[in-house]
Amino acid sequence: MNTTFLLVLLTLGDGGQINAAFVNTDSLNTCQNKSKMLGAVISTSGTKIVENRCFVSDLNFTKFSHGQSDEEVRYDYAILLSDDYVEVIQSKNKMECTVNEENMALTNKGEVYCTTSSQNIKEIKNNA
Repeated sequence: MNTTFLLVLLTLGDGGQINAAFVNTDSLNTCQNKSKMLGAVISTSGTKIVENRCFVSDLNFTKFSHGQSDEEVRYDYAILLSDDYVEVIQSKNKMECTVNEENMALTNKGEVYCTTSSQNIKEIKNNA
């Protein structure tokens, strides 16, 4: 069984929008190191970090790319972050994301966010 880890990095963007970035890693140590490094870089830029945590996850995202244009394709995700797991629901648009966020909040299992990202879900890894 190959355990994979997902770094979930949420930052506060223009107009209060929460931006999501995802980094896939093969070890908790690598994930935590990337979390510290990216957190330091982002904090230096003055961007507010909302969440910056690692989770065991079978989600696999496309690579993050800096400096993309305003015309880039964006993906909406409702994200639930508990103490020990992450749940990500890809939404068709901002309205659906908000509904998914509200439904997730009803579970009282953790913090929930409606986010936007330039990254798409590539596949769900099978850890069997």
